[in-house]
Amino acid sequence: MKLDIILQTHDSSNNQEGKRYCKASKEEVTRRCCISLAKSIKKCDIEDLQINLTVIDDHSKNLDIIKSIFNDTPNFKLLNLENTGIMNSILACYEYGLKNGEELVYFAQDDYLFELNAIKEMVRAYYYFRFMLGGNEVGIYPFNDPYRYYVPANIELTRVVHGPDRHWRLNYFSASCFMINHPEIVKNWDLFETMGKSECHDKTMEDRSINQLWRNRGITLFTPIPSLSLHMQFESEKDPYINWRKMWIANKEI
Repeated sequence: MKLDIILQTHDSSNNQEGKRYCKASKEEVTRRCCISLAKSIKKCDIEDLQINLTVIDDHSKNLDIIKSIFNDTPNFKLLNLENTGIMNSILACYEYGLKNGEELVYFAQDDYLFELNAIKEMVRAYYYFRFMLGGNEVGIYPFNDPYRYYVPANIELTRVVHGPDRHWRLNYFSASCFMINHPEIVKNWDLFETMGKSECHDKTMEDRSINQLWRNRGITLFTPIPSLSLHMQFESEKDPYINWRKMWIANKEI
């Protein structure tokens, strides 16, 4: 089994307006989130699973810090993005996954803070749910976004099911980062390309592109309850039932 993790990094600025709820700089958010991912990769002890980590960096000013975090991560590669900008980075990650992925591919971003068991549980859940659905394809999105609960228009009927390690729910929305099988990237490349070429501040870009995977292309998306990864973004994405400070402090140092 192979898992390609393709991580998008940029430690110098925010791509959206607003203050992150952790009140930290983007540099510190990137650093701690990278640390949490490195720890989670090391904790993933699934037999016969090879993890390849590729960091695609958009002109970070502290690139040596990012390198040092992943120095001990097996099969680690760092690529420097020629162009700049969040959408260029997303498209570059998708293109790399298209050309180099083989089996499972996880597109990750540098402002997601991971639980220690996140990568292991995500992989286990993927194969479990795929088996339970008779081989039909599934996707894994590790952040149970509170925004999808407390805005009435976002609440949809769903199912809550047992996974191998916790409860999961069927989901119909993700951000640009998620885990999926490589053949589905090839099959649905039009949606990945549409997402990567969207305008940065277009609020409907996921719905017109990536979310069509889960809504109209026959791939069932699962999200853990509670989250395995937290988006260290704005107040609207702060989970009121998870102690994010504990996770934040735990990833102060590698």
